[in-house]
Amino acid sequence: MLPEPGRPPQAMTLLLNARARTTAEQYIRRATCGATRGYEMRSVGSLPTGEDRAGELFRSWENTVWAEFFDADAEDDRWLPEDLHSRTHYLIINDRCPPDHEFAQAVKRLHGAFSWLIVLVTTGTSALEERIRTEFMHAVLLTPPLTAGEEQTARLRNQRLKKLPDLLAGSHA
Repeated sequence: MLPEPGRPPQAMTLLLNARARTTAEQYIRRATCGATRGYEMRSVGSLPTGEDRAGELFRSWENTVWAEFFDADAEDDRWLPEDLHSRTHYLIINDRCPPDHEFAQAVKRLHGAFSWLIVLVTTGTSALEERIRTEFMHAVLLTPPLTAGEEQTARLRNQRLKKLPDLLAGSHA
């Protein structure tokens, strides 16, 4: 989930059978040891269903990258900062269902536009078809495979852990 040490980030696709965006965020936080500097993470969904689904998905995600990572909503404002390669950018695409051919094509186009972007796709299932997995460029299937119950248990435990400092300090919020 991390770029090679000492090298700038490069296009990478990560596949996680999570259903929730927060599970994907947790994987990234663990991989980066919870670092608050040098790593940026944003999330987006995938709703387009028109005739050119791959194109619509790409354009939607492209706009999200510009807006969320660089505050560039307008095309005239779109330029990459000089310190781009000093940071690692993660885009979580929370699809909640297995990706298909058009989805994989859109991710390839996204990597063509942003060769430094790491894309984490939540597939919503533990059984991703090998045929679809190979359509992504060098996709990494993250393990261990999760069940819906395991993901829910982890989410609830994380919520309780967040409350632990207050409980230990004697406040019950």
